[in-house]
This record gives sequence, structure tokens and C-alpha cells, in this order.
Amino acid sequence: MSEYRAWIPAYSIAAVAALGALLIASVVSIYVLVRLPADFLDRPRQRTFSGCSIYASAAFALKNLLAVALVVLGVVLTLLPGPGLVTIAAGLALSDLPVGDRMLRKILERRPVLVSVNGLRRKFSRAPLRAETR
Repeated sequence: MSEYRAWIPAYSIAAVAALGALLIASVVSIYVLVRLPADFLDRPRQRTFSGCSIYASAAFALKNLLAVALVVLGVVLTLLPGPGLVTIAAGLALSDLPVGDRMLRKILERRPVLVSVNGLRRKFSRAPLRAETR
């Protein structure tokens, strides 16, 4: 019986870490998707990198690392109960990769995802995203 008690703290730490990651991913996803302009899907994206200083390079790298983390967490959440596609969409919206734009458009053009994102935007008094849905 005592050997099982040694495992309990490890499992509880892992559970708290997983719940914390889910909470952080949800907050960041909501923030990113609510801040998108309403015509985001209709116009080409401008890249934000201006690599003239070390701070700009560090900010660019951190932003893209956060985007990759959101995409990976979104993939995990598609296998578990959670907002997987919405989290992936937030990660792709945050990234500066050209392939991310195409993937983001494909995800957001799906009717269930677009309805979810526009529902979030409506709660924060933002205009809905316009897209051709499939």
C-alpha cells in the first residue's frame, strides 16, 4: 500500500500541470482569436518581423515558439476533450509562417469552427470573421 502512496504526488503534479496548460492555452487562444480583424481571412497578411534589433528578433522567436506550443497543444486537445481546432487556429494565427496562413484559412472555413470563433468574438463585442464556409 505504501508503494502506491509514493505515486500519488507525481500524478497530482502532472494533473495540475495539464490543467494549467489547458487554462493558459484557452486564455491565449481566446485572446488571439478575439483580436483578429474581421477581414482577416479576406486580405493577405503582412509579416511583422523587422530584424534590426536583438529585441525584435527575440520577440519574433518567442511569438513563434508560443504559436508552435499552441498548435501542439491543440493537436493533443483534438485527441482529448477540449477546444483542439480552436487552439490550433489560435496558434496558426499567431505564427508568421506562410504555410500557417493556408492551414488557418482551411480550419476557419469549416462551419463548426467558424461558428465557435464568431461566438467568442460576439461575447467580446467584436465583429464576426467573414469566410466562405464548407
